[in-house]
Amino acid sequence: MKTSLIAVFCFCSTIIFAQPNVPQRVVSNFNAKFPAAQSLRWSAESESKNYIASFYMQDLEKRACFDDKGIWLYTSTMLDDRELPENVADEISNNYINAIVLFSEYRITHKGDKVYIIKIQTENDDFLLDEEEQDDAVENERGPAYLLTFDPEGKLITVKEVINIP
Repeated sequence: MKTSLIAVFCFCSTIIFAQPNVPQRVVSNFNAKFPAAQSLRWSAESESKNYIASFYMQDLEKRACFDDKGIWLYTSTMLDDRELPENVADEISNNYINAIVLFSEYRITHKGDKVYIIKIQTENDDFLLDEEEQDDAVENERGPAYLLTFDPEGKLITVKEVINIP
């Protein structure tokens, strides 16, 4: 039994801590663009063959995406929902009542586009929570999730319903 538990632990640790085999040109271009990056972790997007570097720089959590040729595609800076521009926060609170912000980021693309991307979870009609319970809500007990994209001035550009995987 003890041996089985050790084997399971080692297998799970490998899954959790395994890093993809990132092409050298991706690593080189990342290091050139973000020389001050700390706590670097890599992940791979299987469907697009892109590589995501998650790291910290100047005490900010960031993600940078590179294609398999090493071309930088975008950088996202993760934001606390209190850091969103007022007009973006107002749009969410006015049009998605009782929604919970799951994450928010500010993204700059290789084309120079700048957008705010916010993932929210709405409330099921039959699953009403009081304020205290909202803080402890489990995502899969709530309504649909959406990715909202805003321009830098706070204009809503796109709304996309997404599948929430708990």
